Amino acid sequence: MEAYAWVFWLIIATIALVAEVSTTALISIWFVPSALISALISVFTDNFAIQLVVFIILSGIFLYIFRNVYKKYIKKSRETAEDLVIGKVGKTVEDTSKTSGKVLIGDIYWKARSEKDIPKATEVRVTEVNGTTVIVEPLD
Repeated sequence: MEAYAWVFWLIIATIALVAEVSTTALISIWFVPSALISALISVFTDNFAIQLVVFIILSGIFLYIFRNVYKKYIKKSRETAEDLVIGKVGKTVEDTSKTSGKVLIGDIYWKARSEKDIPKATEVRVTEVNGTTVIVEPLD
């Protein structure tokens, strides 16, 4: 087994890579370089415990690095529904009040609320997003 430990680590790297590609949620990407380095170390030592410790330590280091990069660069570039909808103009498709309503913004229907009653077919602007409900006000 010790002579072929590098195969084990390559299989772990492959499984982690396939899992990452299929989810794109940064759940296993840090295991790939850790397993590859452990495979390299297995060429120099037959001690599986050393290989495992290296894998665990490197996984923690790569997890820390990848998560910080994700938070700093990737996550900031993602637009949320709130970013995309606030300020947009739409039209009420049913009477809208403080408790209920529905608007069409672009080609998407949204649950809506407003501070004052707005009749059907009135043009409105989105001022806020609260979960899956938009808060609107009539255009004056």
